Amino acid sequence: MTADIAFRKTGASTTNWIAWALNPTRQGMAGSQALVAYRHSNGTVIVYTTQVDASGSMQPASLSFGVPNISAEYTGGDMIIFATLQLSASLVTTNQVWQEGPLSGGSPGRHPTTGQNIQSVGTVNFVSGTATSTGGGTSSKARKRNVSGWSINYAVFVGIGCLLDMNSA
Repeated sequence: MTADIAFRKTGASTTNWIAWALNPTRQGMAGSQALVAYRHSNGTVIVYTTQVDASGSMQPASLSFGVPNISAEYTGGDMIIFATLQLSASLVTTNQVWQEGPLSGGSPGRHPTTGQNIQSVGTVNFVSGTATSTGGGTSSKARKRNVSGWSINYAVFVGIGCLLDMNSA
């Protein structure tokens, strides 16, 4: 099964990186399979896949599932990652994580481990197109829509796909 996704961060800083990830083993970034993007100082957009380990390393690496197509763009303050994911049955419903952090020496650096960055977790179901957020918010309904000022929106495209939209509140 494949899923075409678009993950957008509005108000993206040119001095930060963004990432969206699946974590089949637990909630949180450690152990996740991530898509990372940032704007290089020369204006080009860098995008790649990485397996995030407990140290927070984000070196380019293959994932446990295929990503035959990946690209990103930065337009008008929005950073968007586009990708096709080749998902196994065990990843149809799984944990998701989204993050933002500073660039350090032109590469992704460690993000704070407080506030939004530890609350930006949830689940996604690629068949139904539904998702939840488990951090932030004061009620379960609020958590489904808003995680500490980040709004995540999903839309199912023709076939199986998701639009993941990270907006500042």
